[in-house]
Amino acid sequence: MKKYTAIAASALVLGSVLVPSTLSALAAQVDETQAREIALSHAGVSQDQVAFIQSKLDSEQGRQVYEVEFYTKDYREFDYDIEVSSGTVLSFDYDSEYYDAKAAQNENRYLNGSLAAQTNPGQVSVEDAKKKALEHAGIAADQATFVKAEIDYDDGRQVYELEFYTNDSREFDYEIDTENGSILSYDFEAEYWQKPAQASVSQNSSAITEDRAREIAASFAGLNVSDVTFRKIKQDMDDGRLCYEGEFIHGTTEYEFEIDASTGKVTDWDRESIYD
Repeated sequence: MKKYTAIAASALVLGSVLVPSTLSALAAQVDETQAREIALSHAGVSQDQVAFIQSKLDSEQGRQVYEVEFYTKDYREFDYDIEVSSGTVLSFDYDSEYYDAKAAQNENRYLNGSLAAQTNPGQVSVEDAKKKALEHAGIAADQATFVKAEIDYDDGRQVYELEFYTNDSREFDYEIDTENGSILSYDFEAEYWQKPAQASVSQNSSAITEDRAREIAASFAGLNVSDVTFRKIKQDMDDGRLCYEGEFIHGTTEYEFEIDASTGKVTDWDRESIYD
């Protein structure tokens, strides 16, 4: 599931190599100011480029972390989890926040009000998109395992959704524009992940069906399946788990969900107005 809405006409690819890092000079705990400095340095953003920044102390899987969020003046959003005891970047994500839907319409990327499907997804192949993601993350191809590489639509444009894990159990997710190769969003988490034995939901005889996933999602919202309109539901892999991801609408409210395909448990949930 996406964490934040990525809407961009031309996302800026950061020149710095974004890889997990620890400031070795910090032998003691970092304070809030240092956590902000670590996040800005890691993102390759200077203080004068920042339009807004906030941070707070929190706990993540038993560890104290600073959650640092900031926006740049050119509409980029960054979120970081910085470990207090070491200054280690435990997770980060990025989204470009500007997208001109009118321009997409003028470029004939819309047909009868909806995005025109591309039989040939723009100038960028999926292999080129993978290479761009790996280069941006600073990961060699032989150190990564892709578990997701598919075409989707997000905020009126066609994108590649890529997910890969490294040999040392780190997870990266990228969203790349199929037309020009722009990185629209990415995130990283230090995961303890093992390659799944089953490659797809269809191979897992104990997995719930898509119809059952619909029932679970609607019920979680206190509704019946007949009360809602599903916009999307699909099988996917997340952190090595088989899952269903989807969206549905009831009235003026939009719901997004992720359901573990083995247990039927709702693992991710979001609700917002369709006007947001």
